Amino acid sequence: MTPPLVVGLGPSLAPEVAARLESRGGEGVEVVRFAVPVDPATAHLVVDAPGSDADAVVSSVEAADRFWDERALPFARNLARGWRAPRTQVVEVLPYDEAWPAAARRVGRRLAAALGDVAERVEHVGSTSVPGMSGKDLVDLLVVVPDLAAVDALDPAAWHRTGLVPVPGDFYGIDRHDREHPQRVAVDADPGRPVNVHLHPRDSPVWRELLAFRDRLRASGTHRDEYVDLKRRWADEAAGDVNVYSRAKRTWINDAVARALDGPVVRPAVVDDVGALRDIEEAAGEPFRTLGMDLVADDDPPPAEVLREFVEAGRAWIVATDGDVVAYLLTEIVDGCAHVEQVTVHPRYAHRRLGRSLVEHLAGWARSRGLPALTLTTYRDVPWNGPYYESLGFHWLSDDEITAGLRALREQEARRGLDRWPRGCMRREL
Repeated sequence: MTPPLVVGLGPSLAPEVAARLESRGGEGVEVVRFAVPVDPATAHLVVDAPGSDADAVVSSVEAADRFWDERALPFARNLARGWRAPRTQVVEVLPYDEAWPAAARRVGRRLAAALGDVAERVEHVGSTSVPGMSGKDLVDLLVVVPDLAAVDALDPAAWHRTGLVPVPGDFYGIDRHDREHPQRVAVDADPGRPVNVHLHPRDSPVWRELLAFRDRLRASGTHRDEYVDLKRRWADEAAGDVNVYSRAKRTWINDAVARALDGPVVRPAVVDDVGALRDIEEAAGEPFRTLGMDLVADDDPPPAEVLREFVEAGRAWIVATDGDVVAYLLTEIVDGCAHVEQVTVHPRYAHRRLGRSLVEHLAGWARSRGLPALTLTTYRDVPWNGPYYESLGFHWLSDDEITAGLRALREQEARRGLDRWPRGCMRREL
C-alpha cells in the first residue's frame, strides 16, 4: 500500500484554517498538526501562516480549500503514481525571489533525511541559488552520491519520503570540456514547487564545476549581471524553447567555470554557509594546542545566530574551493574603520594565500566606502597571527594610539581570559 502524503500544519495557523485542513484529510493525504515549527523532513508539505517558513502559506478557510484541491491532492496522486508534476516548457526569466533559497533548504532537508548516507552532500545550485539574480522559477539541487549504483538501489519508500520522483532513462551532465558524465535525475511531484535534482557520483567533475560556477556568480555582481542580461537575450532568441535556451548558455558557462577554477573564489557568505563557518572555527583552534594555548583551542565558535547577523548585514565573506567553504572573514565598523572581527582558514587549506585574499577583498570593500583603515586585535607572538598580519601591511598600535572602540574590544577579550598570552591591536592604512 502506498504511504500517504503528509501535510504538516505549523503552530501559527489560525485555528479555523487548521480545522478545515484536518477535516479534508483522507484520499491519500494525512494531516498532522504540530505544536512547534515543522521539520520539513517530517512532512511532504509544511503549511503555516504568513511570515512562517513553510511550503504553503494559508490564511483563510477559502485558501485552505484551494490549497487542498489545487496542490495537496494532485501532489498525493502524482507521488503515488510516480508522476512528475506538469511543468511549462516556456522560458520566463523572473526577478529574484527570497522564497527560492527557503524552498531549496526545505527540499534539501527532505533529501538528506530520506537518502541518508547515499546523499554525501546536498547543495542549492543554479540561478535561484545566487542572491539577487533573476532566473526561472525552478529550484535546482545537486546531490553528490558515492556512485550511481547506490542511487539505483534506493528503496522506493526513500524516494516517496523526499516528495520527488526519479526520472527513468539515461541522463548526462556535461563538463566544461563538453564531455558527458552519467548522472541520475529526480523531479517534483508537487505542482506548487518546480524542482530538478541532479545526482552526480563523487568522481564526476560536473558537480565541482556546478559549485564553482555558482560561487563565481555569488562572488561577482558584474558576472551575475552580465549573465542575467545574456539569459534574457538567449530566452528571446530561443523563442521560449527550453532546449535551445540551455544550449545557448553552454559556452558562456564553460568560460566562467574555467575562470572560477583558476583560483580561490571570494564571495559574500549566505545563510547556508553558517554551519561551515562554525566548523572552520573549531578546526582552526587545534593548532593553538601545539603552543600550549588550550584555552584558545577550546574557545567556542561564534553562535550561529551571531554569524547569521553578519551574513544578513553583508559583512561576511568566504572562500570556496570545489564548492566547500574553507575560509571566512567577518567585519564590523569600529571607530570609523573596517575592523577584522574574525578571519579564519581551515588548517587543511593553510599556506594557499586564502587569508590574504579575504583581507585584500575587505580592503577593497573598505576603500569603496571611504574608510581610512583596517584594524584588528590578535596575538603578538603566534606565527599565524601577529607576524602574519605584519606581512599583510598591518602595524602594531601603541597604547596611546588605541581608539575607544578597540579598547572596549580588548577589555572584552581580557574578560574571556584571552590575555594570558601577549595580545594587541593592529592597523593597516588604506
